[in-house]
Amino acid sequence: MKKLKFVFLIISMLVINQTFAQKKAKVLTTADTLNNLTKEFTTTFNNFSKTLDKESVLKYMDKSVSALLTNTNISKNVLKFKSDYKGFESYLGILADSSKNEVILTYLLTGIIRTYVNEDMGVVTYTADYSLRKHKKMWAKGNETVVLAFKRLETGWKIIHYTTTTIEDQKLYGDCSCEFAELKDGSYETKTLIPSGKSYEEKRSTVVFEDVTEADIRIRRVRVDDKMYRWELSSELFFDRVAANVTTINSGIVGAPTEKLGKMKTKQDVIEKIMLYNYQENCKDVKTKKMAKGK
Repeated sequence: MKKLKFVFLIISMLVINQTFAQKKAKVLTTADTLNNLTKEFTTTFNNFSKTLDKESVLKYMDKSVSALLTNTNISKNVLKFKSDYKGFESYLGILADSSKNEVILTYLLTGIIRTYVNEDMGVVTYTADYSLRKHKKMWAKGNETVVLAFKRLETGWKIIHYTTTTIEDQKLYGDCSCEFAELKDGSYETKTLIPSGKSYEEKRSTVVFEDVTEADIRIRRVRVDDKMYRWELSSELFFDRVAANVTTINSGIVGAPTEKLGKMKTKQDVIEKIMLYNYQENCKDVKTKKMAKGK
């Protein structure tokens, strides 16, 4: 009998200890809940380029969410702007369009710095690394520090405000700018800034517009360094040298097959289009600015 009582006592203690351990394991603080939501949110956002499911990301935010964003690019220029639910939804749309062109966003949580909770309000501060790649080629990368303000609503904890401070570390593709000036001999000198990693690189070119006659037809030639373009009176602009793996057309003028670049009305339009074509590996867009006449 004593032996049976002893065995029963041991079993009872094991059951009690196991039950206590289970209860202890199940107890989550509100801070744990917000940290887990933050991890889920960043993971879902990281996977967006693959899922393209807006609702999977937007579900973490209240419809009244507001935001303040500060972006610093590789030139140390600072851009500040406000956003909201529709703004973030539009941003996801841009990412979705980019993903269809095989531009993939990677967004990885690197640490949760601080979590603070006061009843139905909570704040989580975290850091993340991001990168944009196309065909495994790096386009841009940097770091973000983000503050998420959560509020407990009937539907659960939702993000009601967020601030982001983004610092760009490297950029190899993006917006470019081109300044050009007409020289006394009628040619143009251009200075184009293109992203090249840690900074922007300046590319200089000389652009010469020439009126010539081919097969009794007057056309305009545009020489840019060692490249030749054809700017016809119909305003169509063609590149006279066939690039690798490019479908070509013929402009109907005697000469080499050409690639059609579109209709350009002014010389500034031509310069802008040519610079974009020349630096298409680095430039998403080129904005031109005419300077005073040079020497």
